[in-house]
Amino acid sequence: MLKDIAKWTRCCIPCQRCKVQRHTVSPIQPFAPTVERFQNVHIDLVGPFTPSDGFNILLTCIDLYTRWPEVIPVSDISAEAVAKSFIANWISCFGVPAIIATDQGVKFQSRLLYSLKQMLGIQQI
Repeated sequence: MLKDIAKWTRCCIPCQRCKVQRHTVSPIQPFAPTVERFQNVHIDLVGPFTPSDGFNILLTCIDLYTRWPEVIPVSDISAEAVAKSFIANWISCFGVPAIIATDQGVKFQSRLLYSLKQMLGIQQI
């Protein structure tokens, strides 16, 4: 019976699609070298965590050249809250970066952040 189950799951298309051991492996793509500090910034949201002082999400920002990290507490994951936190805590301290690298999350693809990037002349990769 065990052999029959193994044979059946190998032939079952939905079972094969759900199999987590088989992933497409892509080579790591290097980032273009940067020559100036705070010009290429990687940002992402981490959380939710247990609330502390009303914040439960963290906006992480890392400079590619110096590897300088900043962790900014954010009250929610709305585009407005992320934009305000990034301007108040990163841009006000280190200036406007030329390039921002993000994941393809909905928070970073909003019209508000697109307008902000256009206004400040930031390229997103």
